[in-house]
Amino acid sequence: MYAVLAYLKDQPVTLSASRAGKPLYDSLGFTEIASSTWWA
Repeated sequence: MYAVLAYLKDQPVTLSASRAGKPLYDSLGFTEIASSTWWA
């Protein structure tokens, strides 16, 4: 993940994280800008 983020350092990066994955992305410097609901 660090390598990908370094490669994309000059580009905006977004993702949709699960509740379980949110701590990982928080530790990588991502911040929540909105929440979403996924319906199956």
